[in-house]
Amino acid sequence: MIHPLRAERGAALLDALRAVGEADAAFIAALETEQARQQPLQEREAL
Repeated sequence: MIHPLRAERGAALLDALRAVGEADAAFIAALETEQARQQPLQEREAL
C-alpha cells in the first residue's frame, strides 16, 4: 500500500536526491579531469 508523504518529508527527500545528483556530477567531472591528465600509454615490444 502506498501512502502519501507529508510535505516536509517529501521536500527533504527531494533535497537529498538533488544532493546525490550533484555529488554524482561532481564525481564524474573529477574522474574525467583525472583521466585527461593521465600520461599516454607507452608502446612496448612484444616478448
